[in-house]
Amino acid sequence: MFDDLLSTSLSSSLLLFALSPGVETFIYNFANGFVAWISTLTIWDFITLTWFAFIIDISRNVGKAIILASDHFLRKWKKEYHYYSSSSLSAPFSTTTTTTTTDSDSRSSSSGGGSAVVGRFEPNISIIVPAHNEGAAIKHTIQSLLENSYPNKEIIVVDDHSTDNTYQEALPFMQKGQIKLVQRKSGKGSKSSAINYGVVFATGDYIMIMDGDTLVERTAIQEVVNQLGVRGVSAVSGNVRIFAGDGGKRNLLTRLQSYEYLVAFEVGRRYNALMNMLIIIPGAFGVFPRSLGKEIGMYDTDTIGEDFDLTIKLLKTGGKVSFASNAIAWTYCPNNWKGWLRQRIRWAHGQLAVLMKHKDTTGVYNTYRRQLVVAFYDMIMMDIVLVFVRMAGFAWVIAAYGDRLAYVMLMMLLLYLGNELVAILTAALFSPRKEDLKYVYLVPIMVFFYRPFYSCVRLYAYLKRLLKKDATW
Repeated sequence: MFDDLLSTSLSSSLLLFALSPGVETFIYNFANGFVAWISTLTIWDFITLTWFAFIIDISRNVGKAIILASDHFLRKWKKEYHYYSSSSLSAPFSTTTTTTTTDSDSRSSSSGGGSAVVGRFEPNISIIVPAHNEGAAIKHTIQSLLENSYPNKEIIVVDDHSTDNTYQEALPFMQKGQIKLVQRKSGKGSKSSAINYGVVFATGDYIMIMDGDTLVERTAIQEVVNQLGVRGVSAVSGNVRIFAGDGGKRNLLTRLQSYEYLVAFEVGRRYNALMNMLIIIPGAFGVFPRSLGKEIGMYDTDTIGEDFDLTIKLLKTGGKVSFASNAIAWTYCPNNWKGWLRQRIRWAHGQLAVLMKHKDTTGVYNTYRRQLVVAFYDMIMMDIVLVFVRMAGFAWVIAAYGDRLAYVMLMMLLLYLGNELVAILTAALFSPRKEDLKYVYLVPIMVFFYRPFYSCVRLYAYLKRLLKKDATW
């Protein structure tokens, strides 16, 4: 309905705009005035107008794109150089030796780095699926796991205080011996407690966490396992995409979230993994060793940012998190703004709570890995502090350049449009799915509305957390 109203409103507005007398003259005069104003700006004027945009958003975004592209082409060059060097060296010799390349070897170049182990690596995986009122999706989640090509897996579905038909939908799979199905009725419903309860029934070497509304591609688990075979990796983040809104609904909001996830994973997580600064395993699709999970006490139940909290605990043991870019899982997202707001407030609330809980990571004298400390400070600065700075910067521009506000805002919008184009084009370049470039048409909406609105929501959520108000899953 929102899509229809938006489309109708835009069409009507454009028609009236085109038919209005004097519109062409107005645009011509405004454009001339804008160009004339730009020509009067000194370098210092431009810096004072745009410093916060470049410091907070543009330099970081463009910098990530340059680093990722450089790494990509360097890896490609090294691979080709190694191939031609090996060919030229082996040409004069006549041998019958055959070299076998395993899947783990061939795919070890995914984000995260390291040296792959030799041989087929197929450990037993226990897949924990916490489900709270997922009756509409749980059957499809289980089916996608059963159809996955990875052989050594067990599926454990935890029905956590559901009030719908989640248990009934999963029951036939248990009766056929395809899954383990357990109910958690005591205590208060929480994702952390549900996962911990499911681990009690796990027998695998590794624990994989999947949301009850997530679908995995057929090779996704093997792609994750290939990264587990990389030396020094303690946990792996999958590549999560949006399949549709809740109930299978698709509208403008769900498409905006598809765009958002694409950029967040293909640019953000890929970059963080490259820098060994990835500090969040997504709750929708992530893997870690069961032994290491037990060593750190599995999930704590004192925060709703359970995925972030667990990852920090894992990283404090000295390992690193890898990003399996080809391990794609599809999840559902809120299909209305009320649900979206509730989810985003919970995320920001949980993020701040975990940062405060693990504040010892920021201490001057600590024994944690340097990349973890840097990543921690990076998140505090970029995700929280600079949200306030960005708002203050915009407020200052409005106050200082009120007489030329229209020109200033147009210049800022053009800068952010260019910045957003860099983000989506970089994401599409590295995405395993080249059709993801189709989302480029959403760039204006992301710049004009979605990202500014989300910044306001995060500010509200941080303040809510500081006021000690709770959120639930």
